[in-house]
Amino acid sequence: MSTRHVSLQEYPPIDLGQFLVADSQGKTRIAQELKSRLDQFGFMVFANHGISLALLDECYELSRQLFKLDIDTKEKYRAPGPGLNGYFRYLYETAVSSKLPDLKEFWHVLRQAKAEDGSDYYPINPWPDELPIFQKKISELYAQMDRTSENIMELISEVLKVSDYFPAICKDGCSTLRIVHYPAVENAGENQIRAGTHTGIQFIGIQPKTTHPGLEFLTPAQEWVRLSPEFDEHISVNVGDMLQAVSNSQLLATPHRVVNPQGSEINESRYCIVYFYHAHPESMIRPIEHLVPRPGHSPFREVRAGQWLGERIKQISRHSVAEAN
Repeated sequence: MSTRHVSLQEYPPIDLGQFLVADSQGKTRIAQELKSRLDQFGFMVFANHGISLALLDECYELSRQLFKLDIDTKEKYRAPGPGLNGYFRYLYETAVSSKLPDLKEFWHVLRQAKAEDGSDYYPINPWPDELPIFQKKISELYAQMDRTSENIMELISEVLKVSDYFPAICKDGCSTLRIVHYPAVENAGENQIRAGTHTGIQFIGIQPKTTHPGLEFLTPAQEWVRLSPEFDEHISVNVGDMLQAVSNSQLLATPHRVVNPQGSEINESRYCIVYFYHAHPESMIRPIEHLVPRPGHSPFREVRAGQWLGERIKQISRHSVAEAN
């Protein structure tokens, strides 16, 4: 299936900053625009999003330095388990739809939050001693992407006609910043790509510009598309499975993938930094009461967010966990 490039003219980005200062009529209009874009393309694109491109560039340079460390050094910071924080080796993760692992290694940074008894709710993030400013810069980027996520969820609340719903179930959620390195493609298996086709489980996934192209989205019309380079100042956002669930499939999760490069780029690394905005693990994921199922879709089961996330992590880590055992 061939891939088509989408232009700025075809997909005028939604101005997130404008939404935040708009009056009620303006917010409704922008929400309607977003719903129309989702119905047509299946993913979101935002301008005026609040993520510093200069900071992003600094973090990409740090990412290059991070993954250039030798494997023994990186393994010092290995995550203590699937889905947790720290380093994940090359070929660790496999998309649910794939038989072969993704051609990537990555690093997770988790939210740092306290439980009611004052203990740390999530494991403390490890930081590489070899890169002294890594913690400061990545933490700044985490904070910006978290704030942007909250603003996008406010807009999605307007789309779904709910108020104060997402802040309640997402407070201290296990949102994760993922730094990904896709090395030069060597010895790939047949049909093995940098990231197999999948939907994210979270509410939304934020993808700012990357160092190289490759990210593709599957539209509701079953057409693979990718954004042209003129979108580099914007962010793309995919709908996750949990947002599809609470919206009763009024918003559909976005299938996406990262394909292998062609030509000279096959010898080049690709880096991306993505942010997964999650519910609190103890929150219940269930359809919002006033939303009827989209035709052709059944209502979702009620499930605890942490349980559902744990099931998905087990699926995509299945090969690595089996090897370790």
